[in-house]
Amino acid sequence: WRVRHIEDDGEYAVKIVDVEHTRTRYNLTKKGGIQKTKKELKAIKALGDSDLHSNVLRYYNAFFSNDQKYLYIQTALYHNGTLEDVLRQGEPLPDDTVRSYLKQLAMAFEYVHSKDLIHRDFKSDAVCIASNGELKLVDFGLATPTAKSAGLTSGGLSTLYKERGYAVYRAPEQVGQKARKKQSTPAEDMFPVGLVLLEMIMGTLVTAYLEDDESPACVHFRLQELVTDCVDLNPLLCTIVTGTVGNNSHPKYSGGLLAEDAAERMTAADVIEQLRRQGFDSLGHRAVDLQATSPADAERLEWLEVLRDPPQV
Repeated sequence: WRVRHIEDDGEYAVKIVDVEHTRTRYNLTKKGGIQKTKKELKAIKALGDSDLHSNVLRYYNAFFSNDQKYLYIQTALYHNGTLEDVLRQGEPLPDDTVRSYLKQLAMAFEYVHSKDLIHRDFKSDAVCIASNGELKLVDFGLATPTAKSAGLTSGGLSTLYKERGYAVYRAPEQVGQKARKKQSTPAEDMFPVGLVLLEMIMGTLVTAYLEDDESPACVHFRLQELVTDCVDLNPLLCTIVTGTVGNNSHPKYSGGLLAEDAAERMTAADVIEQLRRQGFDSLGHRAVDLQATSPADAERLEWLEVLRDPPQV
């Protein structure tokens, strides 16, 4: 909800969490529903004071209703909608915008993971766009402290993950029998970052690749098709997805964001470093002028340019 504070006249967003809805959704007791509802608030508070990372939701206050049926969370208000709203327009994002957004997402997750938290619910509608164009990571309702992950498996969310919107963005270790044995790790957050990168390059949601009667989990079986289309559009950025130049056929994508093995998946810091190595500054723009480099650097950048515009054969 959009609200105005009666004392400071400022505009804020207030998220209203229905405790009973949360309780029935997770099949919890009344006390368990309240505790689960507090989880999102604890996660936001764990990220710091009101001066949070510039790419993470800014939190101000929270309180329960007198009957404890609702939790109200007061946060900053972002007027420009979500990244999903942008993607639903059906147009590929400009290269500079994709790089800038990817860098901001990586910095947000680097910060979240440094606070020993796993978001566990990342997708394009978990990203708000501020009036200055900055991305803001939101929706920490499923966030989990990594310190407690030793006893928490990815399968712990199996009921919720049956819902279409969540299942599409699951990492491989969160699917099927694997989810019952695998411990939750920050790598779970990075796989959906790879999917959202594909969405930004293509200008469409990955669900567009699913038939109406297909299970959301089928996205994992359509990765090669997704990656092939993206490599055609932006081969350089797709190296972050696949791990190697032009690798649109290997099913495991070792070393990229979509690596099947969580241990081999890029971290947030890896993404930031990869963008730097590709010659992009903090805003996602090309950081080096070809004419102002050494011969070796110029050769490397020319090679990158060839990757961006491969010769026709």
